[in-house]
Amino acid sequence: HAVHTQDADYQLQHTQGGPHQHTPTALYWRFAPNPGAVVLKGLIIVFMVLLVASLGSGLYFLLVDQGDKNSRRTFHSLGVRLGLALGLAAVIVYGVATGQLGHRNPWDAGPKGAASRAAD
Repeated sequence: HAVHTQDADYQLQHTQGGPHQHTPTALYWRFAPNPGAVVLKGLIIVFMVLLVASLGSGLYFLLVDQGDKNSRRTFHSLGVRLGLALGLAAVIVYGVATGQLGHRNPWDAGPKGAASRAAD
């Protein structure tokens, strides 16, 4: 009796042509967006837009407050930018750690099994 792992089952299903491999419904479910990943990608876009806005405000404060020793607006905008960057990094790390973010390319055949690695 052969020991079946998820890796081996995946390869058997996709190399030997499973019964529903090429039907439109099977393709839809294989490449359908994960609702959690859609939310995370939206958060990433929001963080990126806020980072660009913070960069613009920092440039504005730098140009307007030139020579004003009491103005700390440029420094505070740097703190906001740092917080946004840390938040963005945390969202990306969370998404990758939970498997909601990653590569899902149609041309990727999936993980290689032990037999495939031995043949290489």
